[in-house]
Amino acid sequence: MPRSGPLATRVQPFILSGYSGQPTRGTVTIHEFRREQRARRAMAVLGKWWGVPLLCVFIPVAHFVLVPSFLAYGLWEFFQRIGTSESTSKTGVVWGGGGGVSLVQLGPALALLETRFITIRTNGGAKNCFPVSAGVFLGRR
Repeated sequence: MPRSGPLATRVQPFILSGYSGQPTRGTVTIHEFRREQRARRAMAVLGKWWGVPLLCVFIPVAHFVLVPSFLAYGLWEFFQRIGTSESTSKTGVVWGGGGGVSLVQLGPALALLETRFITIRTNGGAKNCFPVSAGVFLGRR
């Protein structure tokens, strides 16, 4: 096996049951990683999350919160990746759509609410989700 590939890969079947009536079957692929692969993955995620603050420096006022937050999150992700010897992946098709509404505007700040409809299809059927997001937009429109 090439040195860049996972140490071992296995497929594990599972039964997914939740709030809807019928449980569905699925599979998950589990990849084991060598020490050097874990270090490479950790450095890649650290570079990504430490690169984002470089862009956030130019956002007035918000950079006081965003830059330290992304730097801290980058460290957290780094240690998560270093300590993770196995990774899982699952593929599938997701359909979605959504919309949002502006709630309140106070100067340059705009409060918003957004919802989406997502359908996740598996071998055993489909699951529908309605995640809701709330946020604040800072800046001019």
